[in-house]
Amino acid sequence: MKSFTRIQRTAWSLTALLLLVVSNVFAADPPNIVFILSDDQAWSDYGFMGHADIKTPHLDTLASSSLF
Repeated sequence: MKSFTRIQRTAWSLTALLLLVVSNVFAADPPNIVFILSDDQAWSDYGFMGHADIKTPHLDTLASSSLF
Protein backbone atom coordinates (compact mmCIF):
# COMPACT_ATOMS: atom_id res chain seq x y z
CA MET A 1 0.00 0.00 0.00
CA LYS A 2 1.39 3.38 -1.01
CA SER A 3 1.85 5.91 1.81
CA PHE A 4 0.77 9.52 1.44
CA THR A 5 3.31 12.24 0.69
CA ARG A 6 3.61 15.31 2.89
CA ILE A 7 1.66 17.40 0.38
CA GLN A 8 -1.15 14.84 0.26
CA ARG A 9 -1.33 14.72 4.09
CA THR A 10 -1.45 18.52 4.20
CA ALA A 11 -4.17 18.59 1.55
CA TRP A 12 -6.24 16.06 3.49
CA SER A 13 -5.75 18.03 6.72
CA LEU A 14 -6.84 21.27 5.07
CA THR A 15 -9.83 19.51 3.50
CA ALA A 16 -10.85 18.14 6.90
CA LEU A 17 -10.52 21.62 8.43
CA LEU A 18 -12.60 23.11 5.63
CA LEU A 19 -15.31 20.49 6.12
CA LEU A 20 -15.34 21.20 9.84
CA VAL A 21 -15.75 24.92 9.23
CA VAL A 22 -18.44 24.41 6.58
CA SER A 23 -20.37 22.05 8.86
CA ASN A 24 -20.34 24.70 11.58
CA VAL A 25 -21.74 27.34 9.22
CA PHE A 26 -25.14 25.74 9.62
CA ALA A 27 -24.91 25.70 13.42
CA ALA A 28 -26.87 28.25 15.45
CA ASP A 29 -23.77 30.17 16.51
CA PRO A 30 -20.82 29.24 14.26
CA PRO A 31 -17.30 29.88 15.56
CA ASN A 32 -15.03 32.52 14.07
CA ILE A 33 -11.96 30.76 12.72
CA VAL A 34 -9.05 32.51 11.03
CA PHE A 35 -6.50 30.25 9.40
CA ILE A 36 -3.28 32.03 8.47
CA LEU A 37 -0.82 30.07 6.37
CA SER A 38 2.63 31.50 5.77
CA ASP A 39 5.78 30.07 4.31
CA ASP A 40 9.42 30.17 5.33
CA GLN A 41 8.95 31.22 8.96
CA ALA A 42 9.81 29.40 12.12
CA TRP A 43 7.26 29.31 14.94
CA SER A 44 9.27 32.00 16.75
CA ASP A 45 9.51 34.48 13.84
CA TYR A 46 6.66 36.68 15.09
CA GLY A 47 6.49 39.54 17.57
CA PHE A 48 3.84 37.84 19.71
CA MET A 49 6.13 34.82 20.06
CA GLY A 50 8.87 37.01 21.50
CA HIS A 51 11.13 37.71 18.52
CA ALA A 52 13.25 40.78 19.28
CA ASP A 53 13.87 41.98 15.71
CA ILE A 54 10.82 41.01 13.67
CA LYS A 55 7.84 43.37 14.11
CA THR A 56 4.37 42.00 13.39
CA PRO A 57 1.98 44.54 14.97
CA HIS A 58 -1.19 43.38 13.22
CA LEU A 59 -0.59 39.73 14.03
CA ASP A 60 0.34 40.73 17.60
CA THR A 61 -3.03 42.48 17.99
CA LEU A 62 -4.86 39.49 16.56
CA ALA A 63 -2.96 37.12 18.83
CA SER A 64 -3.66 39.21 21.95
CA SER A 65 -7.41 39.08 21.33
CA SER A 66 -7.49 35.38 20.40
CA LEU A 67 -8.43 32.38 22.48
CA PHE A 68 -5.09 30.59 22.00
